Amino acid sequence: MVLSSLSRLSAATGGSLAPHAEELLGGRLLPRLGRLPLPALVLLAYAAGCLGPSAVGRATVGRAMALLAAGQGGPEAAVEGGKGQEHPGPADRPVCVGALSAAELSALMWAAVRVRLGRGGVPAAFREQFWASTGPMVPSLSAVHVASFLWAWGRLGGWPPAGWRAALVRRCGEVAGDMGHRELTMAIKGMEWLRWAGVGVVGGAGCAV
Repeated sequence: MVLSSLSRLSAATGGSLAPHAEELLGGRLLPRLGRLPLPALVLLAYAAGCLGPSAVGRATVGRAMALLAAGQGGPEAAVEGGKGQEHPGPADRPVCVGALSAAELSALMWAAVRVRLGRGGVPAAFREQFWASTGPMVPSLSAVHVASFLWAWGRLGGWPPAGWRAALVRRCGEVAGDMGHRELTMAIKGMEWLRWAGVGVVGGAGCAV
């Protein structure tokens, strides 16, 4: 919460607090990522993205993705937090890619773009698990998340599998009417970037390029 607050204050003050936030992130929080429960891990990566491009930010987001892909991070915190609870809460979810919601995945991908992680900085295992876990989500994704996924992977120069890409573009055509100006711009730019990266996007009506 402290880092998230510093990130927001830094943005509001033209970045004057960024060095303090980066010092906190790199010196105290980054070494502890492996002990964080799932919501805290996602929030920390998002906060790193709010700080903008930096080596510490890239290390944080990349490490968070690696932990998620390995199914690691925060097991002690999750077990302790769930003791004595008949119905474990959100903090007790396993720390893995498959446990993330569409909103959390969008936040992670946004952070990866903001810190300029690049396609090579996204762990291969995370990419593969992202495609696998979001495949079943695609037919019911909201307009916001469709636009977010297209934009993020386009900016990162990602290489989505053909089936996943076709399903997402088809879903884009279905929800295009629900998109505001911002979401439409993100979706269109994302597909343009994917095409320039050599992916070759072809899909649903209103969203093919």
